[in-house]
Amino acid sequence: QAVPILFYLCLVNKKRQEKAARVGVVPHMRRYIEEKSHLQHFATQILCDMAHASHLARRILREEGILELYVRLLQKANWDHSALDAITTCFANDQVGLEPLVVSGVPAIIELFCTAHARKGQVILANLVQLAEASAKLSTALGDSDLFMSELVERLRHANAFQKPNLDR
Repeated sequence: QAVPILFYLCLVNKKRQEKAARVGVVPHMRRYIEEKSHLQHFATQILCDMAHASHLARRILREEGILELYVRLLQKANWDHSALDAITTCFANDQVGLEPLVVSGVPAIIELFCTAHARKGQVILANLVQLAEASAKLSTALGDSDLFMSELVERLRHANAFQKPNLDR
């Protein structure tokens, strides 16, 4: 019962998420996920949310190999969007250190993009804009994919393709 309590304590409180990371929760949550424990859903959400907590929490996540876990989660239907959002947040704060890892995850990112529909597709596109503008290598990897480019062109046929992105960042 400790994991559900931790989940609810950390749910919307970034300070508690950072505190949980500092006191050593991350390897335990990782173990629950990797062992496919009945607690893996709580653990996965905790780890995905921690990416948004603080620089210290992201450093701990990186040291514990959670960024690699996020890349693997891109292939899990229930967690792909949360994982991409966590990757985007971590990458925005450490492009140089994470670029090789994120570029290695391009096939999973492309698969996620190609299978997303409607609203989720827009969320994925927003993350992809952030990732692509932060990394020429990632942009190149995405642009070199015929599958990605074909899907991107297909999306240009839809009315919401003409929404103006926020360039004031």
